[in-house]
Amino acid sequence: MKRMHHDALHEIILYLKKTGYMKRLLFGMLLLPVAESLVAQHTVTNNGNLTIHSGGNLAVHGHFNNAASASLVNDGNLYIKRDLTSNQAAMSSGSGTLYLDGAVLQTLIGGQPFKTYNLVTGNSAGIYLNTDLYVSGAHSFNSGVITTAATPAYLAYEAGASYSGSADTRHVNGWVRKTGTTGFIYPVGNGAMQRPININNLSESSVFAVKYHAATPNTTQMQSPLVTVDPNEFWEVNRVSGGTARVTLNWDNSKVAMPSWIEPDIRVAAYEGSVWASQGGTASGSVATTGTITSDILSSFNLFTFGSISATLPLTLLQFDAKRKNAITEITWKTAEEQHVSHFTVERSENGTNFYAIGKVSARNAGRTELYSLFDDKPLLSIAYYRLKSTDQDGSSGLSHIVRVTETENGNQVLVNNPVRDRIALTAKGNLSGDFDYSIYDMHGKVVQRGKVNLRTNTQVYISIPGSIPSGSYTINLHKSSTFISKKIIVALTQP
Repeated sequence: MKRMHHDALHEIILYLKKTGYMKRLLFGMLLLPVAESLVAQHTVTNNGNLTIHSGGNLAVHGHFNNAASASLVNDGNLYIKRDLTSNQAAMSSGSGTLYLDGAVLQTLIGGQPFKTYNLVTGNSAGIYLNTDLYVSGAHSFNSGVITTAATPAYLAYEAGASYSGSADTRHVNGWVRKTGTTGFIYPVGNGAMQRPININNLSESSVFAVKYHAATPNTTQMQSPLVTVDPNEFWEVNRVSGGTARVTLNWDNSKVAMPSWIEPDIRVAAYEGSVWASQGGTASGSVATTGTITSDILSSFNLFTFGSISATLPLTLLQFDAKRKNAITEITWKTAEEQHVSHFTVERSENGTNFYAIGKVSARNAGRTELYSLFDDKPLLSIAYYRLKSTDQDGSSGLSHIVRVTETENGNQVLVNNPVRDRIALTAKGNLSGDFDYSIYDMHGKVVQRGKVNLRTNTQVYISIPGSIPSGSYTINLHKSSTFISKKIIVALTQP
């Protein structure tokens, strides 16, 4: 590299110590012409106008301070081996390249973001961002992990920016922000491995910020149809501005253990306030190796991980069934290979979506085929749904498939006149009467109306429904003490 000697530079003040060695360069006005180079061995402070023209090189082997009064424009190559302090407001990214390629940990600090067109990071000891670093062109990950402060600080890619070379040993452990209208794969991870996420199908120009985390929070809080979520990793996605988008998650079982789920049952799960909820998606790949899943179109963003609408039991479930016998329902199941199983819980639902426990049976763990049973002596008088939850001694659990039990003759104690328009007509038969609580559910298990109704034998009573309820299929559940009745209703707001 050709060197420009200090006696050929304008307005450079050299601070010397008694030893005579150069310790600090203070720049006032410095223009580096094409093909000229300057090498500084120690700290360099820019207090004025510093322009590195195309083809020019400035190599700082010490610290580089870009002061608040400075005007730095890099259209050439700026090499920094130690820390970079950025205090220049409204800095231009220029058209040149910043090289952070030291041999010891380098830190970006200061009160203002530092901006560059191209960026090359090549420090195996690592780079720490305590303030934002903006890239407008291309970023090359050559070596080392970039870690961002928790305050947070961002590696920010402007619209049109790109990167290459990211890997387990070369990625961002912390926050990455991207501005633009096109999809982007965020090169995030935990410092030991890269675990990227893809945000795509943007409806408009948007700004998203992403960070990867291990140990998913609140994994027991789920909204149907999810029955389990991945406890091992999640991505935090903040939309700073913009519209809708999709997220594409990926798993790599060699890096982070993926639960042994059935691939068609995997969903994208998002944390919505206090529960994990399904955001749809169809998974491709194998849980034993690698795979991906893309969400539905999203209008809100928070935490994302994998979820499943089924769970693997901690044993082999050979059979699970439920049958009505007179006034009771018998639930039976057969297991094999029980090891360290704590207990079984039978759960029941009126609509196939919202389940609650009705009984618990201790596991035997005898190492042979086992047959269990439980009697529901207060069954629903209409259709009922049952499932089995198996809980291991370490607290992990899984769910069986759902079985459906049809109504008995007692279920005909209440008649419903379908279709329903502005009111539901109910007629009680036999000796059924009294005050009942009722709930009306839509096809997704959402309660659309609650209230009380007084049933009288052989007398038609009415429940009014608002015109805002859309036409369609609903379920009305009636409950009094130990009596449960569930009936299907068809809402048709217009005359046939």
